[in-house]
Amino acid sequence: RGRPVTFVAPQNMQGPASGVVADAAARAAEGLAAAPPQGMIVRRVVIRYGAQPGAYVVNESLTVTVAPQMGYAGRPSAAAIEQALRAPRRATPNTNGAIEGPPQ
Repeated sequence: RGRPVTFVAPQNMQGPASGVVADAAARAAEGLAAAPPQGMIVRRVVIRYGAQPGAYVVNESLTVTVAPQMGYAGRPSAAAIEQALRAPRRATPNTNGAIEGPPQ
């Protein structure tokens, strides 16, 4: 608590996508504020587009995936963001050296 958090969102959002991204950012902020004070540190929230909504934490970064084509159903629920904050993933690279995200 009391630490700055950087939010990164897609550029050039248009139409309904901007509302979905804004709502996802608000849900992420609410989730961070409700997180237990002894929990993990999140310094960055990254909002990205994807086929399905979801959320996961790796290396002090909360990634929130939104699917604007699904309308407001295309952003993760508050429960999904809360679950991501309670169960961070380890930053273990795969065989190609990339860090894999969660199953969607």
